[in-house]
Amino acid sequence: MEIIAKVTYFSQVYGIPVYDDSGYKIGRLKDLVFKDGKELAEITHFVLEINKKKLKFPWKFVASVSHDIHLNALKEKILCVEANESDFLANEMLMDRQLVDTNGLKVVRVNDVLLSKTNGGFYISGVSFGLRSLLRRLGLEKIALLIKPSMKPKIVPWIFVQQLSLSPAHINLDLAKAKINEVHPEDIADLLDELSHSERQILFNALNDEKAAETLIEAGPKVQKSLIEHLQEKKFNSVLKKLSPAEMADLLNTLSNLPKEKIVLLIKQMDEKILKKIGKILEYPEKSAFDLMRKEFFTVQEENTAGKLKKLVKNAKLFEEPHRVYVLNNEKELVGEITIKQLLLAKSKLMVKEIMNRKVVSAQAKDSLKKVVQVFSKSHLVELPVVGEKNVLAGIISMNDVFEEVAPKKWKRIRLIADRVSKKLA
Repeated sequence: MEIIAKVTYFSQVYGIPVYDDSGYKIGRLKDLVFKDGKELAEITHFVLEINKKKLKFPWKFVASVSHDIHLNALKEKILCVEANESDFLANEMLMDRQLVDTNGLKVVRVNDVLLSKTNGGFYISGVSFGLRSLLRRLGLEKIALLIKPSMKPKIVPWIFVQQLSLSPAHINLDLAKAKINEVHPEDIADLLDELSHSERQILFNALNDEKAAETLIEAGPKVQKSLIEHLQEKKFNSVLKKLSPAEMADLLNTLSNLPKEKIVLLIKQMDEKILKKIGKILEYPEKSAFDLMRKEFFTVQEENTAGKLKKLVKNAKLFEEPHRVYVLNNEKELVGEITIKQLLLAKSKLMVKEIMNRKVVSAQAKDSLKKVVQVFSKSHLVELPVVGEKNVLAGIISMNDVFEEVAPKKWKRIRLIADRVSKKLA
């Protein structure tokens, strides 16, 4: 791509006056609106601040750029509109921002933006970093070159720029994501280690699912936890699907120190295929639901009122506050359940049978441990009631009870299936 005019820098045009075709000064340049491209980013508008509003004018009206900007039309004939959040602004989006140089695979802080006139258009052709670009912004470049003539500009061509900005508009900017996807996952993992938590998320989300999975496995425990804690559900499941059972096992081991609440949230995000994959990794001892169940649970008769039940729960001397109350009929058969959250929101005069969930997922006392795990996985449960003959409630099994049985020893630290879920998650 031939450059037919010398390059300039944004710092050299920022704040210069803009005149229309009659010589009338419209204002001073505040920013440039650009449209991203693979090799260059085309400048589409220039931005002036008029009456405390950022107004953008089409670049096609620019006749020349030097120490000032001259337009080829009168101000009255140039249509301008106010800049909005969807506009890509060079000053706001690039200057003083941290970007990734995917060629040298390093993070750079942008001190200036390289502008080039190419094939009749005006483009961003790269970003500049380092001491010389900083001195240029301070107006000291010429003096610095007199002292040290060998000082070279440090420039990252636009084709190798990957953004790490936190602005919503910047995150949506697709700066040729394929560039970062061409880098070896081990190198990306090393780069992620140098970034802040927020920057990691943005760069990781720019990876395709296969590259993201490979990078996640290569990353250290600290980075793995940082990434997974805030992954969006769709991305989370997409990445996990790319892992082998062995890689899944290693990852689960790494996540052992996450807060219990966070682990439960992660499990809730996993789709059924992921949970089945985890199930295949686990070994199932020859135990039944009866062997695992605990007989510490809270029950209530269906004819009681919500108000009475609230008092019973409040006054109950339990080791832990229950997350669910199981509803029985006169024959002690399990007929429903109420979460504590439902109970707190219910009007006291209502009958328990009016507010309870009638479709209760349960296990038979004789069910195998493998079948119990399948029920947990399919229904995304926190705890599972166990019934005997005639649907009589015999006990409950928590997710943690199951995990303590099926997890290999090296996974014991993982609280993948928390012993209890907080009220908030009940």
